[in-house]
Amino acid sequence: MIAWNFETESGVEKKILEQIRQWKTHDIEVYCSVFSNLNSNPRPAVFCNNWHFVKSNGTSFWTCVYVLDDLLYKLDPDLIYVRGQSYKFGMRELFNKYKVVYEVNSNENLELKLWSTKSFVGYFKYLWHLLTHKSLCQKVDAFITVTKELENEYAKSYPEAKCETVPNSTRIFQRESSVAVKKPRLLFVGSLEQPWQGLDHLLEMASLTPQFDYIIVGNNSVNQSLPNVQFTGLLTGEEYKRILRSCNIGIGTLALYRKGIGEACPLKVREYLAYGLPIIIGYEDTAFLDEKPKWLLQIPNTPSGVIKNINSIISFCEEMKSIRIDSVEVTPFISSEVIEKKRVQLFSLIKETESGNT
Repeated sequence: MIAWNFETESGVEKKILEQIRQWKTHDIEVYCSVFSNLNSNPRPAVFCNNWHFVKSNGTSFWTCVYVLDDLLYKLDPDLIYVRGQSYKFGMRELFNKYKVVYEVNSNENLELKLWSTKSFVGYFKYLWHLLTHKSLCQKVDAFITVTKELENEYAKSYPEAKCETVPNSTRIFQRESSVAVKKPRLLFVGSLEQPWQGLDHLLEMASLTPQFDYIIVGNNSVNQSLPNVQFTGLLTGEEYKRILRSCNIGIGTLALYRKGIGEACPLKVREYLAYGLPIIIGYEDTAFLDEKPKWLLQIPNTPSGVIKNINSIISFCEEMKSIRIDSVEVTPFISSEVIEKKRVQLFSLIKETESGNT
């Protein structure tokens, strides 16, 4: 069960499609029900075979779950896997009928609180979350979180449900073992619309390192004149892959302190690594809590993290600029083939247990 429009390719879409691909290798039959603002499947060539789109905006908000309920009655699934979403009328009753596994990708309370000051819609979404989220989660049999920080929070809030961490993952791609580089190209995927991404800190970094070029992918309109910064706008498909292959270092989230959290598991960082890019991050990454490989530089999750560690950043980039990380090295940390096995094992466990949330 997903709430997403799927109009254009995104990291979320790629994650979901790869999850499904891996589950099918374990002989799991998957049906996807999508709550969408659209009237129909936006890209039938991509979302075919067992994809069902249910309009959920406007007046459909009041009836969309009941449409899904009819479909589920016919399918009689062993369990429902829910990618975290806002409550819709009838959802609590629906969850009561089936085994439910709920995927938690972020601290929704903190994120929505941050958006609540931006607009009336943001405020309403935050208020709706406060009024309905706990009641919905009480009907969940198991939570799968992408970070240990989130696991601890949900295990404390919902002790009756099973709670496990399964980090985000991706497919590993072939890459060259090394590249000849004079001036490193640093890649950052992020947007001003999400202040915790830290685009402002990325521009601080660029201003202090004119010897590096910076490629920024995302929906940004920034008035800046740094000669070593290039904004590409949103990129998908082969355009984005070309950028990944042409860059030398990937830069992750730099301002998670704005959300009040310290641990994360961003999809974009997995994609950098899938193409062999060494990474710079400003947070604790779930995949690297126990081990920090030499191709990872972690700076403090603070407002001054970039400025106070600029020398370490420069040294790291100079050392790693010609390196493509071998796929064998990144596989244990980010490979969907490896990591999704844990999720599938949890499916089997939940399927065989009695529901504790009635």
